[in-house]
Amino acid sequence: MAEAVESLNDESAIVRGPLCIGCIPTAAPRILPTAAAKFINQLPEVDIKFVEAHPMTIQQMIQGGDIDVAVMYRKQVQLEGLIKHVLADVQLHAIISADHPLADRTGVEISELIGDPLILLDSPPTADLLISQIRSLGHEPSVRWLLPNAETIRSMVGLGLGFSLANAVPHPDTRTFDGMPVRYLPVTDTVFSNEVVAVTMAGAHMSKKLNTALDVLRATVDDTDPAQWLKRD
Repeated sequence: MAEAVESLNDESAIVRGPLCIGCIPTAAPRILPTAAAKFINQLPEVDIKFVEAHPMTIQQMIQGGDIDVAVMYRKQVQLEGLIKHVLADVQLHAIISADHPLADRTGVEISELIGDPLILLDSPPTADLLISQIRSLGHEPSVRWLLPNAETIRSMVGLGLGFSLANAVPHPDTRTFDGMPVRYLPVTDTVFSNEVVAVTMAGAHMSKKLNTALDVLRATVDDTDPAQWLKRD
């Protein structure tokens, strides 16, 4: 009923009403704060809510109609009945300690790190996808731990206990919980290419509000592109 009423007002000047955006935890620090600010400042009539959940849970919530649109990585989308709206390309980065022999490099191939222990995020299907991609290059990763918290993994890396892999890259001044510096190096192997996408349910009415949400998410991804830090700094 709400969608039917909204469809009558699609041509109106004001975008209003409830909107729920989901996001995977690793991308949420990049996406949700800036998106929230844009909605509050530019679209105050929208009753915006956010949900953070693991990739499979997010997809199930879209299918169930619990959220309207979700942000995740293209290779994580595995359930049927979902539409992917590409927001931007993303590049996988290796996270290493500041005193790692490769710390001063501007990029790295996975073969250069394969001898180190690997600490991966336990957020299905992320770890399995990365391990499969590493194996496709002819390497067998030495997975030391699977952990559910990205901040914990960064602290482990900062102490030199292994390296990790991530698509979401924080500001280069960001340190671990206990103040250790880490380095984020682009992984140059093309097998790891990916995209950040907004996901909606197939067949859902693409209302003015939902299209506006996609526009806000695209602008958010542009504004939070790590390349912007060099311009600001």
